[in-house]
Amino acid sequence: NAVAQPPISLVIPAYNEAAVIAAAVAEAEAALSRHFAQFEILVVDDGSGDATAAEVSRVLADAPHTRLIRH
Repeated sequence: NAVAQPPISLVIPAYNEAAVIAAAVAEAEAALSRHFAQFEILVVDDGSGDATAAEVSRVLADAPHTRLIRH
């Protein structure tokens, strides 16, 4: 069984962006949902020393198309 791929992927690189990442994800979800039925948002936490990953994890319930990738 082949897995259907979303037609668009948005990659948001994030390094120490805890203060703004939740708003960025919400804005991206809203904008992409107006134009695409299927999409994914990949937030790549590139070794942040702040709470970036925790903030992304906190908003995942309200951002069903978003995934967190940590380095």
